Amino acid sequence: MKTGTIGTAALLAMLTVSAFAENADGIQSFPLRDCEVVCLQDTSASMPQGLFADAEASGFRQTDDSYEASVNVFLIRKEGKAMLVDAGNDPSRGSLREKLQKAGIRPADISNIFITHLHPDHVGGLLWEGKALFPNATLHIAREELEAWKKDNGRSGLAKYLSPYSQRTHAFEYEKALPGGLIPLKRGGHTPGHTIFRLPLAEGNEAIFVGDIAHAVALQFPYPTFCARFDKAPQEAVASRIQTLQMDGILFGAHFPFPGAAQGGAVLSSAPRWSFDYRRYPVPNQKND
Repeated sequence: MKTGTIGTAALLAMLTVSAFAENADGIQSFPLRDCEVVCLQDTSASMPQGLFADAEASGFRQTDDSYEASVNVFLIRKEGKAMLVDAGNDPSRGSLREKLQKAGIRPADISNIFITHLHPDHVGGLLWEGKALFPNATLHIAREELEAWKKDNGRSGLAKYLSPYSQRTHAFEYEKALPGGLIPLKRGGHTPGHTIFRLPLAEGNEAIFVGDIAHAVALQFPYPTFCARFDKAPQEAVASRIQTLQMDGILFGAHFPFPGAAQGGAVLSSAPRWSFDYRRYPVPNQKND
């Protein structure tokens, strides 16, 4: 697969203007047996057709000009603690602080923040007015992702979001349990150390926070071999996507359309032509398609 060498900042600029139009509601709770997961829509988004050069190069005809997406942050309430998966965009674009306030959470209440990878729409919300928004939170970032970031000049600007937490950053190893019982798994390709987090649930199910496994569910679930230009190592990203979408649990995606949850394991066809059915996870007390 061929991908361009466009920088991250330029790629983010390809998002349509609607990508940064705030959704006035943007909060959806998923009460689970032993915890609660709340999707906080940091910004609404759409992913333009042009992001998926792999599809065009293959001769596949994309019929949509753009694909519904989102920038989601996930709040986990468990055992009296409040934790986040990712932190969304810089406050100039995002709405995380406001959404937390509406959800009844003070920034000081957040004890842990689990970062799937180091891109601006996942760490930008760590700051407020140039200072750490979350004064009591420990950042958890894969050691491999941190080391790759340090060598990547294209992402050096993200230091301003991370440096206020330098004394409260935990570089974790994969497959070792983190606070709250989250288990990090490597799913590289989007970035070298891109991470998903499994959260086993009491009823035998599990919540799986999948980061940027997919940017356009309407395209990449049925056609998981198509990558967005954001994916640094496309072949690895494809393998990670297929492996993750097979997982039988509730998938919470950073760029899944709000409210950000899908049913994993919905396989339409298996190897060598993998295809998955995008099934929204039912929203409590609402009629679902």
